[in-house]
Amino acid sequence: MDNRFAYFSDGAKRVYLSFNEFLDAFKVENRTYHYYYSFAEPPGKLNEDLELPPIMDALFDISKVTYWHGYGTLTRPHTDAMENMMCVYEGYKNFSIVRAEDRGYIYSGTEGYPDNYSPVEFVAPDYNKYPLLEKVQIKTIHIPAGDCAYIPAYYWHQVASSPSVSIGVATFFKTYHQTVDLFNTGL
Repeated sequence: MDNRFAYFSDGAKRVYLSFNEFLDAFKVENRTYHYYYSFAEPPGKLNEDLELPPIMDALFDISKVTYWHGYGTLTRPHTDAMENMMCVYEGYKNFSIVRAEDRGYIYSGTEGYPDNYSPVEFVAPDYNKYPLLEKVQIKTIHIPAGDCAYIPAYYWHQVASSPSVSIGVATFFKTYHQTVDLFNTGL
């Protein structure tokens, strides 16, 4: 079973379930699908318990809040057009990060991927296949349960979740840099 998370990947299928249906499907041993709950607000009381570092409220306006629940997933390297504060509540997440300015060295938008995705692996780089990747510095941030990390808009990141259950909440904030938005969309 492939735990790679990307909506456009071969074999990936988006299924809309209630959170209760997800929890039931998630518990089934020897299931043929990997379930990862995302793109929805945190369920139940957790939505009321979210507390961000005060500086985030002072600097940014919230655009959306999404809940991420799964295990052992690995995303494709990608960018988000919003500032992101990822807080982990159970398990951990490792973010392998590349600066926005390095988009020309990570083969973004090639091999059939959308422009905000890259075919390279930040967690296990293949410098023979992607020689330009040697020009970038890949940094890794480990976010344990109870901690948060800020990911700037347009920074490239590949996210690996703990092999056991991982629960995180991403708070996305509006950017106020229209020229940066234009520059980083690859136009």
